Amino acid sequence: MRETRSGASTVARRREEALRDAGDIERVQKMAALAHEALLDVQTALSRLVELERRTVGRG
Repeated sequence: MRETRSGASTVARRREEALRDAGDIERVQKMAALAHEALLDVQTALSRLVELERRTVGRG
């Protein structure tokens, strides 16, 4: 079966789109992992602040 020029360009375009989509998915996954790490850092910092406040309330 012979591909026409438009068929070949369609295949090439779809291949490029698939590669671009795969790159987008990878970037989103990396951003999600970084956001998760940041959330854990914020939760840890908040817990430490709450503990510090609990220890210092009533000292004044």
